[in-house]
Amino acid sequence: MTDSTEFVTYSVDASKLEGSVYARVAAQYGTYELSFNSISTKSESLAGTGWWTWDPGTVSTEQKLEGDGIWQYTVKVDKASDQNILVVQLHDEASAVKWINAGSYGVGFGDVAVTGGITANYDAVKAGSTWTVTIQRVGDKITIEYYNMTDSTEFVTYSVDASKLEGSVYARIAAQYGTYTTDFAQLA
Repeated sequence: MTDSTEFVTYSVDASKLEGSVYARVAAQYGTYELSFNSISTKSESLAGTGWWTWDPGTVSTEQKLEGDGIWQYTVKVDKASDQNILVVQLHDEASAVKWINAGSYGVGFGDVAVTGGITANYDAVKAGSTWTVTIQRVGDKITIEYYNMTDSTEFVTYSVDASKLEGSVYARIAAQYGTYTTDFAQLA
């Protein structure tokens, strides 16, 4: 996989579409190799009960992120809380003690350096909103991007030096406060 660079982004007002939506790629000139991977899991409901609480139902199923690729969580905020906060957590296979926390509130930290982030914003995730959390790995670089689909804005992006992680990397969503429905897909 080569380094990805976004070339162009289009936005469609889906409220004008009826029924299911289908997508296709049409080659106008040239020959192309095209792949579409979408390995999805079933939806999971998560309910956060407090900071760093690991009760059943507060964390999603761990997903193994092997090699280079792009993985994405779709997160729907089902129920309001005083604060709606979730965290993407990554850890390595070899030790399972090197953790990375990348929060929906704009702050990232861990046993491996996390760069990026913003000044903490505990009010960004609103009830009724839908977010994507995209994890991309190219070689030793992992990026994690929170994107608010409800108002079409990138919220925060984190970078992690994956050379410090041993073996495969695992990911999960941890609900800290709020109630969520999550879906996971491997995109590439």
